[in-house]
Amino acid sequence: MKKILNFLKISIICLLCVLIGSVVKFGGTTIPKYMFNSPNLSKEDVIVNYINALYSFDSNVVKKCFSPDLNNINELQYFKARGNSLARELIELNSNYQYYKKNPPGEPGDEKYEEFMKMSSIIESEGLINYVLDEKITNLKELYSNKKPDVAVETETISKYDEKNQLDFLKVRFKLTDDNKETYVEDREVVVQKKDGKYYIVDIYI
Repeated sequence: MKKILNFLKISIICLLCVLIGSVVKFGGTTIPKYMFNSPNLSKEDVIVNYINALYSFDSNVVKKCFSPDLNNINELQYFKARGNSLARELIELNSNYQYYKKNPPGEPGDEKYEEFMKMSSIIESEGLINYVLDEKITNLKELYSNKKPDVAVETETISKYDEKNQLDFLKVRFKLTDDNKETYVEDREVVVQKKDGKYYIVDIYI
């Protein structure tokens, strides 16, 4: 049981690692901060707004940027079959979560038991992806001591990932400047879904 609980924690950490994110730039244009009223207007906007909101520690906007299908096991299985790494990690997380629902770690009052019950409450009420996003923002707040770092973002549409299901494949470059003025450049690949006239993130690759 202890090994499985550790695996559950590792799964969560892996998920947090792939969810990255704020003057923001893309296509040579500076995007005003907090254009968050409609974060899902285009595939570029949803990425830019996600990153801006992530590093502003705005969990409400961050959650709006991810597809509700990421809380549906059947849809996750489809995304996984398409090669989506985030879907695969969420399925593994759900598998371990379902195990602990039947085999709670410890007894009421134990630290691990209480942590799991808190996790269970969030997953049941908000879904798998929203639990992971909450954890991501909590970790970022601790990392940056609640001080928003400066992030520049460039996006580029590469190709249609799945024409039938309206999935687009994009390349994103992040330039993160920390409090010590050190800049880190990282490239990410993102799959964005068009659903009911809006755009949502369904996968972010390392």
